[in-house]
Amino acid sequence: MNVAVPSQIQGLTDRPDDRDVYRILAADHPRTVSVAFEPVQGVTQILRMFDSERLADPLASLQFSGTQGEQGGIPAYRVEAGATAFIVVTTTGGFDRKAPYRLALGEVVDLADSVEVEPNDRMPIPMAVPGTLRGGFYAAEDVDRITLGVVVPPAPAAETPPRTADAGTVQPHEDAGLPDGGVPYTFRSKPIAAPPLLLKVEAMRDEDVIGVTLNLPSGERTMVLDASKRDATLCVPAFVPGDAEVVLRPVQMSSAGGLAYAINATLLQGPQIENEPNDELADADELASSRTGFFDDGSADIYGVRVQDPLAHVVITLKDAPSLEGMELVDEAGALVATASVGRIEVDLPAGMYFVSLRGRPECLPYTLSVQRKPSDAANGER
Repeated sequence: MNVAVPSQIQGLTDRPDDRDVYRILAADHPRTVSVAFEPVQGVTQILRMFDSERLADPLASLQFSGTQGEQGGIPAYRVEAGATAFIVVTTTGGFDRKAPYRLALGEVVDLADSVEVEPNDRMPIPMAVPGTLRGGFYAAEDVDRITLGVVVPPAPAAETPPRTADAGTVQPHEDAGLPDGGVPYTFRSKPIAAPPLLLKVEAMRDEDVIGVTLNLPSGERTMVLDASKRDATLCVPAFVPGDAEVVLRPVQMSSAGGLAYAINATLLQGPQIENEPNDELADADELASSRTGFFDDGSADIYGVRVQDPLAHVVITLKDAPSLEGMELVDEAGALVATASVGRIEVDLPAGMYFVSLRGRPECLPYTLSVQRKPSDAANGER
């Protein structure tokens, strides 16, 4: 039976193995169609979606037990221009020649970015970054593929110390106490790296087990969400729009349809974010007040600290870094000045350039490194 969009359909089941096939007529433009289904009470039925009249390999499959008030469907199903889609309603248990089931088709005009669009088993659907996407599984074999980074808004403005346009050096403060008013050191100019991305995936039902794979040009990262771990975070230290794909699969599914997972993608942007590469003294990022970074590949993260007073009391603090393995402070020649294992170095330093080197096990938790400087009391004989 040919059906248009929108349509309201009532169908009857006249035998236990009844099957009704509906063909959504093609249009000259792509459409997103909503499918809503209300089964016959007391009758077990299955609704399947196909993209071919061969009716093989369903792209969605929803089973209904016929309990009172039961409803379900697919909130967003993409039908390309000139293409047809097929809906098959099959009765698998019981029948009722008087009470109808109800099938409603509608065209979704204003689709929210947070709504998953089926089918995305073969071709991924886009997801804006930063953003949120909520989706479900419509068959035990369903696979949801999502490409990250379709839209990247500009980085928000952030308050930072004044920087020169080419080298990124901090302007000296008025009471530097040095002949030129500052320490003569120029940080190497580096292109702004792609921003880090945090990808949090949350299972919305306790009974489900979901396999998650993040595909990147450098390889893949996997995790499983189950009753013992309802959410997890994956990170991409340098995110390039379109280069990352998320693949979700139901390992164990309590029911087809409905909200099964939520994905939240967050970009860390701004001049205070670590700018890779910074694993050598020559490529160090400047630590003027604070920076945010990640331990990603086992290499060091190095930050330069400028001390302008003749003798300064310097406190360097690292927070939110439970995987810290080493924290060192060296001078411009690379000689060791101080070490710490708890994320804090407090020391009096003469004017000059110093470098903080951090090492830690790779993890997705962003750390915060900060520095405070003030003239040392020891310079006035108070220590």
